[in-house]
Parts: sequence; C-alpha cells; structure tokens
Amino acid sequence: MPSKSPSDKTSGEKPTVVDGSSNPKASEGPLSSPLSAPQSSKRGAPASAQPAAAYQNFDSYDSEEVEMLDELLGATLHDTYRLVGLLGEGGMSRVYEGQHTRIEGKRYAIKVLRADMVSHGEVARRFRREAKAVASVSHPNVLDIYDIGETPDGRPYLVTEFLTGESLGDRLDRERVLSVSMAAHVVRSVCAGV
Repeated sequence: MPSKSPSDKTSGEKPTVVDGSSNPKASEGPLSSPLSAPQSSKRGAPASAQPAAAYQNFDSYDSEEVEMLDELLGATLHDTYRLVGLLGEGGMSRVYEGQHTRIEGKRYAIKVLRADMVSHGEVARRFRREAKAVASVSHPNVLDIYDIGETPDGRPYLVTEFLTGESLGDRLDRERVLSVSMAAHVVRSVCAGV
C-alpha cells in the first residue's frame, strides 16, 4: 500500500486529492479486495475510500499547456509553499501539489479558491469558515489541514496533507461495482469521520 512518507516522491504514485470537508483514511480491518489507498504515517490507518467526487486528474494536458493556463503554477505562497503541479479542479477551487521551500521532500495538497469565485463574497467566506472548522477536527478519517492563508490577489487557500493512492471514483471506474462488504466498509469509514 502507498504511504505518505517523503520517500514516496520518487515512487511514481498518482496523488489523490479530495475536498477538504472529509477524507476517509481509517480502516476497520483488512479489505476483502485490496484498495490502493493512502496510509497515514502518524496514525498508521490505511484509507478505506475516497469520496466519489475526487478531483479530475489533468494527465491529458502537457505541462506547458497547464502552465500557460494557470498563473499560480510555480508561484510560492508566503515564502513557504511552492506550487509545483495542478492535481485537480472542483466547482469552486483548484488543488495543487505544493512543496515546502525549507523542508526538502515535504509535500502538501494546497486547495485555492478559483479567481472567478472571489467576487462571490459568501463563497469566499464559506471556504474560510469550512477550512477553520475542518482544521479543528482531529480524526483518522478527516484530512489534516496544516495552514490557511490568502494568495497575493486575495484568494483564500488551505494547506493539507498530501495523499497518494486510488480514489473511490477511480476504483468504481475500474471495477464498476463494490462488494456489499466493501461498500459497507466505505460507508462506515465515512460516517466515522463525520
């Protein structure tokens, strides 16, 4: 199973990033069929699932095309987080792979509110409020939030742990159907985090 250790940076694992509101990472026992999922180094609990709305991967874009489309790629936020790649995009935000500028090998997922959403004041306030609420929760099934801030142009962002592994959506694309026991395991894991 993949892990989140710094040695993974050369493993070629495809990162999985999900919305910061919940991220099941706990397992109640061995899976009936293996799910390639993240394993928390501090908790030692393998992920049982990722929400089905995992972000779209941008593997089909070449890196030059993505860089031309996204002015944040290559930027450094607060002299600490260098945005090195686009992991995905949701309806309100984009998620980037970030690297710490002073701690070699330290990787993060950094969720940034899209520029076109900043003008919607309530959306930006909700983004900040949800980030603070999730950051106050400590549970193996909830994504850890390490930092929050704003980009120079006023977009709020949050810095979360970086996970690797297969999302539930990718697994469903591959297998089409989960066994009853696996589906129950996923639901229990999600509910435990809520």
